[in-house]
Amino acid sequence: MRRLAFAFLFAAIALWAFAGEVVSESSGKCLDVNGASMADGAKVIQYKCTGDANQHWWLEPAADAYKVIAVHSGKCLAVRGASLDRGAAAVQETCDGRRHQLWNMVRVRNGVELVARNSGYCLAVEGGADRSGARIIQWPCDTKGNMVWLIDERVPGAPGH
Repeated sequence: MRRLAFAFLFAAIALWAFAGEVVSESSGKCLDVNGASMADGAKVIQYKCTGDANQHWWLEPAADAYKVIAVHSGKCLAVRGASLDRGAAAVQETCDGRRHQLWNMVRVRNGVELVARNSGYCLAVEGGADRSGARIIQWPCDTKGNMVWLIDERVPGAPGH
């Protein structure tokens, strides 16, 4: 029975595509491209949710993972330099489908962990900080709130809204 439930949940996640805000479970702040930059390599941080376009993300299925695309720039959420190191920074860069731009989603409580295909580490708010401007990094997954992301699809342009 457990395997059947897991298979159903995996299939539901595998078909999930939307645009919206990605909010840290622990801080309530949004995943944000710093300064609404359009540049490759721009830092991704957490910031008070403002509804601005640099806090809206499109999750697009890509094979058996997802591209997480900043709506304002059309660039992908990536691990800087395709690093395999814990603590490597999250940035935006031109989408090209490489593994460090692909993310698996794992359901945790009411949200998801975003797991980097390249490293197997989770997208996390550095140190569990709750302040605006805290860096977003990759870190070994442990289901703490700073690694769990809530998806708010109620933003303009989200499918079905």
